Amino acid sequence: MASDASSGHNLADRFAFIGVAFLSVYAALVLVPWAFLAVGLSVAAWMVPLAVLVATGALYLLAGSDRPRTVGLALMIVGSVLLVGVVIALSFYDASVDGRWYHQSAVISLADGWNPISNADPGFVPGLQYVRSYPKGFWIAAAALYELFGSIEVGKSLHVLPLGASFFLTLSLLVRFRVRTGWAVVAAGLAAANPIWILESLSFYLDGQIASLLLVALVSALWQVYEVGNRLSIGALSLSLILLVNLKFTGLFYAGLILLALGGTLLWQRRRVELRRAIAVYAVVLGVAVGVVGFNPYVQNTLDFGNPFYPLYGEGSVDFITDNTPINLRGASQVAQLTYGIFGKPANPIEHEAELTVPFSPSSLSVQFPYTGPGARTAGFGPLFSGALVLASAGLVWVAIRQHGKGARLLVILTVGFLLVTVVAHPEGWWARYTPQLWLVPIVVMVGAWAVNSRLMTWMGAVLGVVLVANLVYVVGPYSRGSIDYRRDIQHMYAPFVEGSEVMALHLTSFAYQAATITQLEEAGVRFLDYGSVQGLPCPSPQPLVNGAGVYCLAGEAG
Repeated sequence: MASDASSGHNLADRFAFIGVAFLSVYAALVLVPWAFLAVGLSVAAWMVPLAVLVATGALYLLAGSDRPRTVGLALMIVGSVLLVGVVIALSFYDASVDGRWYHQSAVISLADGWNPISNADPGFVPGLQYVRSYPKGFWIAAAALYELFGSIEVGKSLHVLPLGASFFLTLSLLVRFRVRTGWAVVAAGLAAANPIWILESLSFYLDGQIASLLLVALVSALWQVYEVGNRLSIGALSLSLILLVNLKFTGLFYAGLILLALGGTLLWQRRRVELRRAIAVYAVVLGVAVGVVGFNPYVQNTLDFGNPFYPLYGEGSVDFITDNTPINLRGASQVAQLTYGIFGKPANPIEHEAELTVPFSPSSLSVQFPYTGPGARTAGFGPLFSGALVLASAGLVWVAIRQHGKGARLLVILTVGFLLVTVVAHPEGWWARYTPQLWLVPIVVMVGAWAVNSRLMTWMGAVLGVVLVANLVYVVGPYSRGSIDYRRDIQHMYAPFVEGSEVMALHLTSFAYQAATITQLEEAGVRFLDYGSVQGLPCPSPQPLVNGAGVYCLAGEAG
């Protein structure tokens, strides 16, 4: 039995090291270019291989015995996954609104030489207010990859790094808790495959990365509660906090909640020595994340606008939530908003009223449009998630009243409780993309059901797993088809101008998409000329660009 426990512990450590390798590579891709920005340089292609070398060195120091083999295997897995991510990212165009607006605008500005540390003002660019004042970690890493590969779309490949970290670290924790390896793989896969990550995987949106890093932070914190002083868990939590804080403002909010939960647990267990050590370590980590790496935006915003979260709060703040909220949910109570967000009919009802539907409703399964891109307002986790949540609620009650497995029962209840608190604590918790951690609730219950010594609960856990897998199928299908169709339409539009010698006559009517569209045209090899107005175009019937950025003349129509 002792041999089995030791074997399981070693396997868990190997999985954990691979997860930390994913985090280390991502963190290095952010921190290495940032360090050179701090000394006045611009983002450059050579910073990518240097970042890989830095990550390799850090992993070598972190590895125990048999370092070359351990580090080599981990980097081989990370490199393979990242290579697949690069190929997929380069094969598809970002069709999202914010992705083609301020996200790509920021990446292009950084690649063109903008240094946000020495000069906070990027100039007159699309989404200026957001480019100037939002966290820049992802943009910095994406700009370095852009410089290396010569395509703006390659930045989307970074999404696979927190995804891989979340899978392997979750798998490590479950194996450490002696969940059967097969079940652990299923649970870790479902936890990592958050629908928010899937629906943003081919865009520059970052809520999917927040979902992955939140899972990493939660798993790492749980690991530290049960195994004090483990270097891998401390490293995983530290890196996830730095990345969370420098991806989105929401990341700092969730980082604080994770640390409060960790500190509260250690205090409740009267582990004062470990609590003091954790406070010391993570105070430094947060200080570096916010005050050093996050100088722009957090300190810069405070100096320029009086608060670190501009333009979301304070004088001159922008309210973009109201116009993106279904009409009947504007001003509604948080309970009502959450009810519609979870149990609503799958839709993007901005200018219409949201509708409620019953869990497992057949009509919900026929609605595909909300899942062709990111940001579904109601039923954002998929059409079957509300049903999975109902099943999980019943399972949680059963787990709570069982007499066996007291430790597992308490862990499940407290974890679910924490997840629900983080959802309720967010003012826009009804919108799935802002509270992606809600996806974890039925998965935690599923694992808890398997831990209870009951055939009924084992079957309930299996049913929950089947429902969640089916839900993912309903999400992946429309999103894949929508992404393939968008790529085909873009390529069809560009083909006559790429294959022939004709210049595309166009007018970019949307300044928001201007930088992204010009970059896309140049990368596709399309020669073009902006005529400055629709009336000035040399054709009688200009056609809309597929990406909605303006209009153009069909091949052969420009005189």
